[in-house]
Amino acid sequence: MISVDLEELIAFGIKQEVKGGVPYRRRTGSPKQYVTYSCSYPLCKAKFRVEEQNGVFTISKVNEEHCHHIGVEMGSHYASKFYQKWIELYIKNGGKQFLAQKAFFDKFGIDTNNKETMKLFAQSTDALKHKFYRLDEIIAS
Repeated sequence: MISVDLEELIAFGIKQEVKGGVPYRRRTGSPKQYVTYSCSYPLCKAKFRVEEQNGVFTISKVNEEHCHHIGVEMGSHYASKFYQKWIELYIKNGGKQFLAQKAFFDKFGIDTNNKETMKLFAQSTDALKHKFYRLDEIIAS
């Protein structure tokens, strides 16, 4: 088990997604005491569990072994949940929207020449900004 803050959790998730080459899905455990992030590739067993208590996140049950040998066509998918959260925090903390994606790539050492890796982070910062501000409005009403 590893205890981390939100930024370290995001970094851990990004590392796992880049390693697998596909985004992770987020599933809430019952009764919502934990969240499991799992590789979105069909039948892949790579995943990890996260529990949060007072702003401290505990990562457990980590399986980093990706099995992508089936040859399934993945098609389109949503951008990384970790990317989305990092961009949200960056903009909400005063970062410039037009610099957000570059700041993300620089911080996590993302190879922008790798087309497969870039698919993980394909969602525009405009779309993300609209999404999280709209969610805040819905929650507040």
